[in-house]
This record gives sequence, structure tokens and C-alpha cells, in this order.
Amino acid sequence: MRFAVFVTLSAILCWSLLSVTGRVVLVGLQIAPWLFGFLQLCAGGLALLIVSGPGAGNLQSFKRASTWIISGLRVLSATIYTVVVALISVLEAGTIASVNIPVLAIVLWRMFSKRPGALEWAVHFIIAVAVI
Repeated sequence: MRFAVFVTLSAILCWSLLSVTGRVVLVGLQIAPWLFGFLQLCAGGLALLIVSGPGAGNLQSFKRASTWIISGLRVLSATIYTVVVALISVLEAGTIASVNIPVLAIVLWRMFSKRPGALEWAVHFIIAVAVI
């Protein structure tokens, strides 16, 4: 349990630092937000490939349309978030991004008839209350 709390707090700290540093770089150096978002995603992808090491070469996931749709939406959301961070404060951007989680749960529930469990609803409620 302690390890899970440590990992959670570490992730929060890292995301916070990334958001603040990203805003400082975007505003201070006047870098194009779309380019900055693209470079962040490339660096993150490269880091994940390096950390994961050589794999078994299973390319089945590349054949699924859902992989490409979800990946495209992830790239779009990360890039739009970077553009938004350049325009408004990190706190406001984080609040707007938090709304994404419960909304996505409802959309997936309607699209795939996969209703979130009781614990998931509780977490979505906490997020919604925090945003309000």
C-alpha cells in the first residue's frame, strides 16, 4: 500500500512539474504550442521504447482500428492541452482536463454498454465535485 501511495504522489509531482515547466518554456521562449506538444509526445514515446527494451515483435495491436483511433485521440488531446496551457494558467488547464475523465466514462458506457462499477462511479463523483 505504501508503494502505491508513493507511486501516486510521484506521478502527481512529475505531471505538475511537466505542466509548469511546459508553460514556462512555451510562454518564456515563445515556442509554437503545436510543435512543443509534438516534441513532448515524441520524447515520451522514445523514453517508453527505451525503458521497455526489445519485445517479442508482436504487431497484432497495430492491426486493430481501435489502436489507431485511441492513439490519434491521445495525440490530439495532448497537443490541445499544450496549446491551452500556453493560453491559460496551468491550474485552469488541469481543471478542464480533469473533466475529461468522467465524461469519457459516460461516453464509453454509452458506446460499448460497459457500465462503470460502483468504485469507479465514486471516483468520477469525487472528480466532478473537485472541478465544481
